[in-house]
Amino acid sequence: MTLAASAAVLAAAVTTGTYLLWFQDPGAQPGEKGARKIVIAYIDALADGDMDEACKLLHPRVTASMAQAEGGCPGAMRTQVGKRLSGKDRERVAGIDVGDAQVEGKTARVEVSSGGSAAQKSTVVVERVDDRWRVLED
Repeated sequence: MTLAASAAVLAAAVTTGTYLLWFQDPGAQPGEKGARKIVIAYIDALADGDMDEACKLLHPRVTASMAQAEGGCPGAMRTQVGKRLSGKDRERVAGIDVGDAQVEGKTARVEVSSGGSAAQKSTVVVERVDDRWRVLED
């Protein structure tokens, strides 16, 4: 294989690997797009009642504060959020619209809204930790 061909194969492998990482880990992609993806994945996990997945998307400071709860972070999430989400509430969570993200250094604020024409708006704060976005505040 020539040097140019080897370089092309390596570039393709790195690009494919980066793409797969971004595809598999919603927090891996940098910038506004990655910040939005982590919030979407977090909302999807909550809507599905998958507290294990939701905890994987949280900032380590948040999960550390939940470590002492029975069942760790997933147990705390089930107690705080999961048990209060009826089927109807899960539909509402699934219907949350994720808007623009404003990135400032390692922190981003992602707008979310729910409720259609009478939308209630709020902001989810995410932060880069070890080259990944993680949900810090919601």
